[in-house]
Amino acid sequence: MNLYLVRVGAAEWVSFVFAEREGLAKSAFKKEYENYVDWGIDYVDIRAFLKGKTDKVTETTVVDDPQHPLYPIVLELGCRYASLEELEEMEREC
Repeated sequence: MNLYLVRVGAAEWVSFVFAEREGLAKSAFKKEYENYVDWGIDYVDIRAFLKGKTDKVTETTVVDDPQHPLYPIVLELGCRYASLEELEEMEREC
């Protein structure tokens, strides 16, 4: 299974998605957030970036939180979510 970092266009929020292919990662991301985001248009610029591969995950899964049971595998693959402190520091630097 591949690990993708998925986001909408230039948006700052992202999710990690385990999926076999990029299209499946994008579809899972959109479905995960369809109740929270009013896409409002037919086309949404969802971008997916391959970050790693693992055989420890067998189903397409959105890992949207560091508390997610599969988050340790995200960490094993060298990825992670930034902490609130890191995000605040980045905002101050801009």
